[in-house]
Amino acid sequence: MAAVVGELRDVQNEVIRATGHGEVTVNLSNGHFLAVGLVNAPSAEWSKERRQNQAREIAQLAYDKLNSRASLDTVAVSYVVHRKYLLVFDYTNSLDSFAFKAIELEHAMPDGTAKR
Repeated sequence: MAAVVGELRDVQNEVIRATGHGEVTVNLSNGHFLAVGLVNAPSAEWSKERRQNQAREIAQLAYDKLNSRASLDTVAVSYVVHRKYLLVFDYTNSLDSFAFKAIELEHAMPDGTAKR
């Protein structure tokens, strides 16, 4: 368990380093679904195509960084808005989520194209 937590922290730090964005969440569900969230990222202002391209790069980065990736089925990247009002009320909205099958990430070249 501690090893997985350490790996998730490594994935989080790598995404922070690559994007320059400090609010990144990383969650692993049942060992099969890796979720990466960029919270209040300025990229929320970008076009959907640009967000999708960045999400693909982040998913590949997260997949490559996770040593225990053999059991992964999916890596999802979400752009999340989070606000707190009156110190009591939380507002969270996932603007866009992009999911990538692990098999696609396993067989991808550095530029995102499929290996031959």
